[in-house]
Amino acid sequence: MEACLDAIRKFFDIRNEVWLEGDPDTLRDFLSIKRNRGIEAGVTGSVECKRRSMAARKAPLLRTHTKISVRRLPAESRSDDEQNYLIRENITWVYQDGLDYSVEARIIWHRQRWRLEDGSWRLADLWESDETTLTPTRMADLVEASSAPGLAPERPAQCVEYDRFRAFRYAELWWNGWNPNFPRLRDDCTNFISQCLFAGRAPMDKRKSRAEGWWMHIGAKPDSENWSYSWSVTEAFKRFLLTTRGAKRVHSAEELKIGDVILYDWNGTGRVHHATMVTDFDNHGDPLVNAHTNPSYHRHYRYLDSAAWTPRTRYDFIRMPDSLC
Repeated sequence: MEACLDAIRKFFDIRNEVWLEGDPDTLRDFLSIKRNRGIEAGVTGSVECKRRSMAARKAPLLRTHTKISVRRLPAESRSDDEQNYLIRENITWVYQDGLDYSVEARIIWHRQRWRLEDGSWRLADLWESDETTLTPTRMADLVEASSAPGLAPERPAQCVEYDRFRAFRYAELWWNGWNPNFPRLRDDCTNFISQCLFAGRAPMDKRKSRAEGWWMHIGAKPDSENWSYSWSVTEAFKRFLLTTRGAKRVHSAEELKIGDVILYDWNGTGRVHHATMVTDFDNHGDPLVNAHTNPSYHRHYRYLDSAAWTPRTRYDFIRMPDSLC
């Protein structure tokens, strides 16, 4: 299987070169003759998304580095000539940012099927993680109920100061890891931003119902569902911040500060599905964010390099209050 692993490593090395200055068509040389429909777009799509992002932010890419961890999935491999792998990719990009440099990092998971054809290993199928979050219908209904007219939210007994530095520090510390005191969820973006706000001294609003308040039982297991919907579901999180925490929606990204929140409506439907925290600004004054689901460090807030982004994508810029009451 060493030859297959060599092919995988070469594939990621070539992709790094393509990001910098190469031709995406080079990656097609790795594809199986009997490949699944759509794999071609999947292979070249990430390169095209990254180039779209670089063009929009006017930040030339100077260097890219990828480190991969590969695990074979023998139970899914049909024969010795066809192998399935789970790959964790730690990738770093270095940009020219005015007279300075900026660094972005991300963790992306890949599931790939490689097939031996005419003595060479070829990529036959792939899946790559992105920020797309699907909210089950049952959960979406409860989100609506949690903000129904007539519900008077219970406020903390006293106001506390929102500590932006502590929230920022938490986002920097845990962007590529998981605090063992909190569950790791499949769609982890809002869970992570809730943790950041909690680290910034935002008080929990504990209730008996998951459809009320904003709370998490410390040490909860992923299958326990021992937390409020507003803690982990982006739309419920948004409503809680705006109706209970005194957060304000502002018109532009330039109005945000470190420790503020950006929410993403990928398809322009009016419902948000992804959450990030502002942790820095680039040379143009655009926010850079940290996030989970695809763990991201100092990523440009517009997410133009995400497979989830569409021309209909809309952003909610959420300004956190200095005092949380």
